[in-house]
Amino acid sequence: MTLLIAGGCSYADPNYVMYKKFDIETWPSLLAKKLGYDLINTAQGGRGNRHIVNSVIDAVVENQEQDIVVVVAWSELYRLSYIDDADLDHPIFLFSDAEYQRRKGRSKGLGNYFDFIEPGRQQLIKSIKKMQDKTDQTPAEKAAALNSKMVIQSFKNIWYLQDFCQRHHIKMYHMHSFDAFAYDRTLADEIYGKHNTYEEVDKTIKNNIYYKRVQDDNYYAGSDYNLYDDIEKNDMFIVDGNTINWHPNQQGHEFIADRIDNFMQTGMRLNNNKTVHSYRGFIYD
Repeated sequence: MTLLIAGGCSYADPNYVMYKKFDIETWPSLLAKKLGYDLINTAQGGRGNRHIVNSVIDAVVENQEQDIVVVVAWSELYRLSYIDDADLDHPIFLFSDAEYQRRKGRSKGLGNYFDFIEPGRQQLIKSIKKMQDKTDQTPAEKAAALNSKMVIQSFKNIWYLQDFCQRHHIKMYHMHSFDAFAYDRTLADEIYGKHNTYEEVDKTIKNNIYYKRVQDDNYYAGSDYNLYDDIEKNDMFIVDGNTINWHPNQQGHEFIADRIDNFMQTGMRLNNNKTVHSYRGFIYD
C-alpha cells in the first residue's frame, strides 16, 4: 500500500492541544483515508520549515522501501531552528518586539512559551545587527536585505525537500499554511527605522533562483495560495467559548483534505485572489 508522509506545523499536528480538546481529526488522517493510503504524520506544532524538511526526510529514509507520496503544508517563514530535535531544540521566532508582546499576551500558556524562547530571539537580533553593521549598506538597504533574505531562506528550505524528493523519484505535493511572503515588516522598522522597501523586497525574492525553482514545480500549489486565508474566508476556525482560535475546526480540516486531494488529482494551482501580502499572527498554545 502507498505510504503518505505528511509534514507541517500545528495546522497538521494531531497532538495540538485544541484538536485534542475538540476531538478534531486533522487533514493528513482524512486525506490518507480518502486516498486509501497508510500514513506517517511528522507535523509538530510551532515548528518551522527547516524542521519540516528534516522530519520528512527522516521519515522517507526510514521507509524508503515503500511506495511513498509526500504532502506538506509549509509553516511561517520566520520560525528558525538549528538541531530540529523536539527534545533539544525550540524554534526561534524572528519577529519584532511588538509582535512578541502581542503574541505572549494571547494567553498564559502562550506567554510562558514565548518567554521561554525569548533569549534566543534577542540574541539572534543582536547578531544580525552586528553582522550588518560590518557592511556599508544604508539603513534602507539593510532593511530590504533582512526582509528579502528571510523569505528567500524559506524558499530555499522548500527547494531542499522538493529536490530531495525529485532525486528519489517521490511525488511531493505542497502548499503554504500561511502567506509565503508574510514577513514581519515591523522587525526591520524597529532595527533600522521605517523605510518603504516593499517593492524592492518583492522584486529581489521573485528574481531569486530558489523561488523560481519552487514556482516551476508542477506539484507546488503556488505562492498565491495559503490555507489560512481559505479557512478564514469560509469561517472554519475553532471557537473556544467566546474566543476564536486561529486553527481549523473539524469542518476546516475536511475542507483542507478536499483541497489537497483536488490539487493532487487535477494539478490546478490555487489562488486566494489577494492583491497585497498580509502579515498575520498565529496562536500556538
